[in-house]
Amino acid sequence: MSVFLRAGELECALTDLAEADSTIQSPSSALLTKVTDLIAQALLSPERTREIATTASALMRQVDCPATVQVSPPEGFCFYALHPFDYVECARNLSLSASGEVLVIGIRSMGTTLSAIVRAAVMQRTGHEAQARRITVRPDGHPYDRTLNLKEHERETILDHNGRSALFLVVDEGPGLSGSSFLSVGDALTALGVSRDRIRFMCSRHADPDALVSNDAAARWRSFNSIVASPTRHAPNSDVVPISGGHWRSRVLADAKYSSTKYRDPENWPAVWEQLSPAKYLSKDGGVVFKYEGLGRYGAAVSKRTQIVAEAGYTVTSSVSRNGFAAYPWIYGRLLSTDDVSSELLRKISEYIAFRSRAFQVGDAEPATLEEMARFNFDLLAGREMNRNFQLAVERPVIADARMMPHEWIRVDDTGQLLKLDCAAHGDDHFLPGPVDIAWDLAGIILEWQLSEDARDFFLSCYEQASGDRPRPRLQNYLIAYSAFQAGYSEMAASAIGISDSEESRRLIRDRDRHRRELIKHEAEHMAQPTAAMNRTPQLLTPPSPVLLT
Repeated sequence: MSVFLRAGELECALTDLAEADSTIQSPSSALLTKVTDLIAQALLSPERTREIATTASALMRQVDCPATVQVSPPEGFCFYALHPFDYVECARNLSLSASGEVLVIGIRSMGTTLSAIVRAAVMQRTGHEAQARRITVRPDGHPYDRTLNLKEHERETILDHNGRSALFLVVDEGPGLSGSSFLSVGDALTALGVSRDRIRFMCSRHADPDALVSNDAAARWRSFNSIVASPTRHAPNSDVVPISGGHWRSRVLADAKYSSTKYRDPENWPAVWEQLSPAKYLSKDGGVVFKYEGLGRYGAAVSKRTQIVAEAGYTVTSSVSRNGFAAYPWIYGRLLSTDDVSSELLRKISEYIAFRSRAFQVGDAEPATLEEMARFNFDLLAGREMNRNFQLAVERPVIADARMMPHEWIRVDDTGQLLKLDCAAHGDDHFLPGPVDIAWDLAGIILEWQLSEDARDFFLSCYEQASGDRPRPRLQNYLIAYSAFQAGYSEMAASAIGISDSEESRRLIRDRDRHRRELIKHEAEHMAQPTAAMNRTPQLLTPPSPVLLT
């Protein structure tokens, strides 16, 4: 499976590269298409693996790859527990046309890999390779108004199959908010004379046509037939309890054994954007948590980061399970809240962040996207433009933890040890920040734990002593960027949920308003005297002491 995902990525990258330089397929991208198809066949016919591997390896030796290519992470495989075999079941249940001919059209990027597995499944049904062909296309334009300009070889392939009354399968994850990628392909097919009744959209989720935001989307979507791939690879085993989408909260936070008094009121629970939360399951005996972390190399990278943090004593180790899931032992302890702030706690947290500043260094971090996000979100949330001199300095670029909320820390029952939960996935996922200065995590602690000025200064002094870093001159702007991201994220989530009087919406609006206040406050401090607030004399605290995303 890992090799299959990698082949799909490389095929997509080489095809994009070829189309940027020419209107015809390059020999290498065509060879990679054959390789991806072969590996897909091996997945569905394991008894042919050796034979297929020999053929694929011979083809790969003919591929002329540039030194580097640019790829986009396949979000469904990385974050949303989408499995290629979900589409296999979907393809096996299709009603084929009378001719038995099928043209599978993958929408790059994700559709590259998915189209290969769909073609392999159709081939198994028909028994004839010639009856199942595959191409991939790349719609472009605004995300809410994609259009597809077909290349000449794509037009010829479509016209040829239309003349043979083929079934056209348009394959991708989604649809997203607009559905415009699927629709652009459907429109391009009908413009070439393909009958709508021979076009099928193969999707990963059900779409509400009235909620799609592209031009005339509802009527256009309803004019096509769409089929949804049902999840087939949810959890490593069937005897589990789903705790995804915040459902873990009613099991943990409402229990006095696991949480502070503050969390007994559901209004104080952490907010969750359910649709974008990774899949989680609990074993029937309550001893193991299964969390989706990604197929192939994506899940392997998360697992490696977890192992590094566990070896340093800051979390528990995980084991790789099936279908992109990792298995974590259930930790018996108490989740923390802002009421738990103390000198001892802040010292431990500062040591953890100092450790990350050394262990997860990267070559560089590009702050331009974060700066753009902060300005854009500030304009929307504050109703005015932000200081034009706003810049994010990068001195210690890392893969951040990016989950500094109090409930992501647990005090173990037996030993009193402080452990960090969810410490490996979010610093390199489909949200900002991406590779970033370690100041992002420092800002996260200050803002999420709602530290007083004395607590903040004590915390920063502990971090400076543990790391040798001097983050204060650059930290003010990271407080702005972090607040802008979290306020924007909460606003988007609340809008997506759309029920203003629901408990979840109220929690999200609560977080949005808190981060918006912090955003406006820190931007004002930046304009007035950007470093003064960060250089007060630290004072010890006595435990316990209360204290976008575009």
